[in-house]
Amino acid sequence: MEILAIFLVAVALIAVFTLTVFRLLTRWCGTKQLIEDGVALTEDGIEYLRFYLLGKGRAAFDEIESVEFLPFGKALFPILFFRYGYSLHIIRTRLFSDCVLIQFRKSPRWFELYFKYLLFTPRHPAEFAERLKSRLKSYEKPVV
Repeated sequence: MEILAIFLVAVALIAVFTLTVFRLLTRWCGTKQLIEDGVALTEDGIEYLRFYLLGKGRAAFDEIESVEFLPFGKALFPILFFRYGYSLHIIRTRLFSDCVLIQFRKSPRWFELYFKYLLFTPRHPAEFAERLKSRLKSYEKPVV
């Protein structure tokens, strides 16, 4: 019985230590908001989580073709039946929540945007989609 108690205490300590280290790393790397929302608006574009939480990816406003708000029921079947193909990067931080779908233009940086669609679940998806649409309309391409 003592061995079982020692084992359970050790498992609990390892779990607490692992979660604490993960939280400290996300705060230290500056990805706390990205992990909560999936995407963050910046002055010149958006930041999103890369595949398997391996850092941040960035996309400028001129790389975004369209933004669409998808209710959960409307987003479920197209995702399950591969309507967007394999070029869909899904960041689901809220399991049964409404989604925002971003379609990218073809980018010269093939190593950065290897997918054509980005689907994520921010805290307030309808509001986020409208803010992003208004930023896209007001964004002017820089003159080179």
